[in-house]
Amino acid sequence: MGQHQLPNTPIPKQILDLDLTNEKLLEIGTGLGLIGKYLQNKCDYYGIDNDLDIINNNIYLTQNTVYHISNDSLPFKDNYFDIIIIDRKSTRLNSSH
Repeated sequence: MGQHQLPNTPIPKQILDLDLTNEKLLEIGTGLGLIGKYLQNKCDYYGIDNDLDIINNNIYLTQNTVYHISNDSLPFKDNYFDIIIIDRKSTRLNSSH
């Protein structure tokens, strides 16, 4: 798969079944933007990732709001989001332990 191309992967059923009307949703570990593209007109979508190349490709493909994070601090107030999703298969969490 080349740069600036969304993967041809199905959206998980748990996400397809969510009622996201008027919800603020955070996706942790956005990958190339497949879920973000699906959700962009269904909710108030935000994404975070720690890979700048992936973030830039994601923004190019989806025009979504995606933030770069490189530490434990998030650029949002506590309890800002109604729903937080994470794809544990594709997200690496750094640990200082």
